[in-house]
Amino acid sequence: MTVNDTCRIERDLTFLPSGRTPTLDLYVPHGDGNARGRPAVLFIHGGNFCRDDKASERSVEFCTALAAAGFVVASPNYVLSKSETGDARWSAWPRNLLDCRAALAFLGARTTELGVDPERIGAVGVSAGGTLALVIAFATEPEIARLAATNDGLHEAHSAPRLSAVVNIYGRADFVSLTRPEKRPSSDEVARLASPITYALPGRNHPPVLTIHGTADDVVPFAQVDLLDRVLARAGAEHEILAIADARHAFATHVNGYKIDESIAEFLTEKLR
Repeated sequence: MTVNDTCRIERDLTFLPSGRTPTLDLYVPHGDGNARGRPAVLFIHGGNFCRDDKASERSVEFCTALAAAGFVVASPNYVLSKSETGDARWSAWPRNLLDCRAALAFLGARTTELGVDPERIGAVGVSAGGTLALVIAFATEPEIARLAATNDGLHEAHSAPRLSAVVNIYGRADFVSLTRPEKRPSSDEVARLASPITYALPGRNHPPVLTIHGTADDVVPFAQVDLLDRVLARAGAEHEILAIADARHAFATHVNGYKIDESIAEFLTEKLR
């Protein structure tokens, strides 16, 4: 355990079934919160589904900023795919998604211990993590259960708290329309199931979403933001956009004069009140 001026950090906690190696880090702000219970955040790192880590500089920077703003943060690792290209890039799907949802269930099971209000839990995802956070937010329990049923018992279809807000930081909303063969799965069904917009349907009680994206992003084009905005509007879901002028992909908490961490904290504080 590490203690700093902002929080205590409990590292490498087990949250998956025996034999699975990914662990999570827990950031707990100092103090006891308040009578209502503190808000909490599931933070999901990026890395193109094949790299990066909860202990990377960018992940720690985001998690520490969230803890400084008063949020309990669970930051998991998840199974990574074998390559950046072709179907090998999709070798971890949907176990990566289910790992992250298991981390959310871990957080939900410890709300009393951590002084967290189970009705005040959000998610923040970066790049590939933004995509995973959106699917977790939009998919129903039966849809998650069907994905879990394809994984040879590696995951249980256990319940997890409903997310009350989501921050999507330059994550992709749709893989079906992706034309780059090295990035798109050869299976149309995998492309559909991995796309957050598949689950953003009218009649569902979707949580409010903040998307933060650079207008000069050449990895996940800004057109993905416009697509997500249209789909969420049709679904009747609240969606805010923070467009960072001239920013490219993979920025962290400060870029081009914007304090991203403050914008995230303001959004989550309002939506998780």
